[in-house]
Amino acid sequence: LTPFVEVAPEVEVHLTLSASTRTSDLFRLHERHECLRPVAFIFTKMDESNEFGGLVTLALRTRTPVSFLGVGQRVPEDLEPARPARLAASLLSPDLFVPVRSAVAA
Repeated sequence: LTPFVEVAPEVEVHLTLSASTRTSDLFRLHERHECLRPVAFIFTKMDESNEFGGLVTLALRTRTPVSFLGVGQRVPEDLEPARPARLAASLLSPDLFVPVRSAVAA
């Protein structure tokens, strides 16, 4: 992917990572993709995990902002802009991202 990014320097790269990925693997994936110069993270599958400390740790340690959160199966409908308060709340309320429609369907 690096050659594509190099010929289009105006393109913003957002590294997309799954919320269910182990913390050590999140750091390894970030390191592996640093050559693409990501400007932000997109964290997906927030509705399928209940531990978000690794995501927050990655963002803080790499000083990389989070642009979007994937909170459901429908894309782009279930992508929401990342808000610091919502991400911080996820550390205290692991079920914060459980989709309401799945509870109704059950």
